[in-house]
Amino acid sequence: VDQLVELTWQRNKHTDVVEFMLDENGALVGRAVHPIEGMDYKEFLYSAYTLAVSTDRLEFLVQQQDVH
Repeated sequence: VDQLVELTWQRNKHTDVVEFMLDENGALVGRAVHPIEGMDYKEFLYSAYTLAVSTDRLEFLVQQQDVH
């Protein structure tokens, strides 16, 4: 099982796990896309961490001043 999780993580390095969208109120929402069925603790932590990093990166990009 650990080898399968490791191989999945390696594959996911090249696959979007996080997506951003606008909700019905126009708020920006980020979410991790991962099947909940069969998700173990390591996969949950990976998804949560990836969401947090991607959200921080987007916040950084949005707050940068446009120099053009």
